[in-house]
Amino acid sequence: MRKQIITKYDVDEAGFYELYFNILATKIKISPRGMELLILWCSKPMTFVLDKRSERAEGSNKNLLAKELNISVNQISNLIRPLLIDGIVIINEEEELVFNNNITILRKTIKENIENEDFNFNYILNFNIKKKNYK
Repeated sequence: MRKQIITKYDVDEAGFYELYFNILATKIKISPRGMELLILWCSKPMTFVLDKRSERAEGSNKNLLAKELNISVNQISNLIRPLLIDGIVIINEEEELVFNNNITILRKTIKENIENEDFNFNYILNFNIKKKNYK
């Protein structure tokens, strides 16, 4: 028998990403600061991409994120490194840091629908709970 529990959340865009990445963090290790970076970055417009290089210049996107998180550009790069290793962030043909296809599709869906008004979004999670054999 298939059990279904439905929980409804009223959140803003950043709140949705916080829920999403907290669930993802059960599968992939994401530091608390890395989580803050992901939530902030996902909440930015789709055109907001980071250059692979250091980008210390005033007004660069990495510099803007660093200021919003109150950390250095070096720390931004250090937070991005594990996200690259885990495949959450990838490097595209233009040598830009962008999200993987799954997160990009998710962000695009949210951004396109939230432009004009609030919208209802059903995100389905399927769990396969394995029985633990106790001795």
